[in-house]
Amino acid sequence: MRQLALRGRNYKKAMQVWIPILVADAVEIYVNEKKLTALAISRIAVKRNFPIKTTFEFLEYAKILPSGTWDRLVDRGFTAAKAKAAVAAQEVST
Repeated sequence: MRQLALRGRNYKKAMQVWIPILVADAVEIYVNEKKLTALAISRIAVKRNFPIKTTFEFLEYAKILPSGTWDRLVDRGFTAAKAKAAVAAQEVST
């Protein structure tokens, strides 16, 4: 899997490129499913081959998600590995 080095200018450049793509995907899911869940956001990240935590951070920055969403999910036991497993299980079942 491709890993992104998101530091300094690379982070800002990645934000300029990825935020519009991620926001469009999030809006599409919201319109179709009438809700935006952690699993749905994880599906976006897996589909785009993008880090799950960074996806949440970028959607927080774009004001699609409330600030601190990722931190609250982690406090409840949510991890990127669990999210990837849930997405994979959902794809197998459909």
